[in-house]
Amino acid sequence: VVSPNGRESALGDVVSASITYQLDVLKQRLLGETTDRKDDIFRGLEGELEVQLEAREAPRFIDTVKARAQRRTPADSIFTITMTLNFPNGGSARIQMSPCYFGNIPVNVGGGDEYVTLSLTFESEDGQILFANAA
Repeated sequence: VVSPNGRESALGDVVSASITYQLDVLKQRLLGETTDRKDDIFRGLEGELEVQLEAREAPRFIDTVKARAQRRTPADSIFTITMTLNFPNGGSARIQMSPCYFGNIPVNVGGGDEYVTLSLTFESEDGQILFANAA
């Protein structure tokens, strides 16, 4: 995760992550036509991350997100999230999402024998797929 000031945040070890490409199918029936016309619209991406916290970067990140939401920093401040996908054949691809906007950020302290985790839900206007090698 890269914050608006360009600072890269290693929030911790990622336990799980998911990204959903949001698409809608539009349908319209016109008089005199026997089938619906269809089109699709890209609505952006949404995702979730669960991270085991390792350092003070996570509280700093939460404070930066909160500051933007409260308009204490410029509203056009951009967060970028990059996910790397590694495949069994040695190939890889990255999905870079920007700008990102965040929902609730729960921090879970389950117990003395559990790791502290942070969950992020986010949405992004767009995402690029970048291929690292041709494998």
